[in-house]
Amino acid sequence: MNGIQVKNLVKTYTTQSTDIILNGAKRPSTTRTVLHGVSVDFPAGKLTAILGRSGCGKSTFLRCINRMNDLVDGCTTSGLLALDGVDIYHPRLDVVELRRRIGMVFQRPNPFPKSIYDNVAYGPRLAGGVGRAELDGIVETSL
Repeated sequence: MNGIQVKNLVKTYTTQSTDIILNGAKRPSTTRTVLHGVSVDFPAGKLTAILGRSGCGKSTFLRCINRMNDLVDGCTTSGLLALDGVDIYHPRLDVVELRRRIGMVFQRPNPFPKSIYDNVAYGPRLAGGVGRAELDGIVETSL
């Protein structure tokens, strides 16, 4: 199938006991499943809007499609998520190329879980042909 195919997508976040301290005591590890078996097909070349109430998982779902949670500790994704028949969670998939092909617009800024420098430099790096000194200048001017 051309387009995006999603079958039984599950997104889970696990918080380690050392991550949460409440009233001076460490809390036990917690696991929270935020997407439960989502299945949907998006045909190629079509505009799609995802609507729903606040907190229902729209942004979490979009972050799955663009693999924006790859660097978030404790975040796991299971199920099939394919672009033009290719599993986007395959270990050899070029994530930068994936993000070139799948564009998203979020209602609020949604940075990658990286440093401010890396978030600002992401676009120029993606375009290529920019040396470190020029990249430093772009980031400094942008901030």
